[in-house]
Amino acid sequence: MRKTNDQRLMSLYHGIKAYMDENSCPPTFEVMKERFGYASMATLHNDVQRLKAKGLLSEVGSRIALPHITGYTDASIVGAVPCGLPNEAIEDIQATVKLPTCLFGESSDFVILEASGDSMTGKGIYSGDWLVVHRQKDAQPGDVVIAILEDGSTTCKVLRKELSGKMYLQAANPEYPDIIPEQEWTIYGIVRRSIHIVS
Repeated sequence: MRKTNDQRLMSLYHGIKAYMDENSCPPTFEVMKERFGYASMATLHNDVQRLKAKGLLSEVGSRIALPHITGYTDASIVGAVPCGLPNEAIEDIQATVKLPTCLFGESSDFVILEASGDSMTGKGIYSGDWLVVHRQKDAQPGDVVIAILEDGSTTCKVLRKELSGKMYLQAANPEYPDIIPEQEWTIYGIVRRSIHIVS
């Protein structure tokens, strides 16, 4: 038997709660459409708006969230990082923003850097975007990292591993060369999310 609009609405709500219990973060609209059997994205958006009007949902970026279980953690905006050729790091606390813990966890090691340059456009990172960075020294091949090179300059690149086991840094734009450090270098952190700023 076909569900009524109210039955479909509550099924969506309980489905979202179950998804968050399983994954510790809310689903995207694309995930909801596939998982909850919506044939139309417009119908899904309408149902989400109805749940928001009832106070059962809110939106966090491209995801939705359950307001009563969403907390926040503070992250400082600390300057800019080149997404192009390496350049001197700029670190100066400018402001503090709140990040939803349902997306980022409760770590105090998050900072926000402004991207500068176009070497990472293949990863959806554009000049002026905010990069939510978790400060940590270790990373896995394929992670988007902030690296501090031997001369103290910084860059945002994809961490890669050669067959020999040597790590190097790869741009996500074919116009930029790979960076293969010859001396000691470190990882400042991993980019967990890019936030596009619309002026």
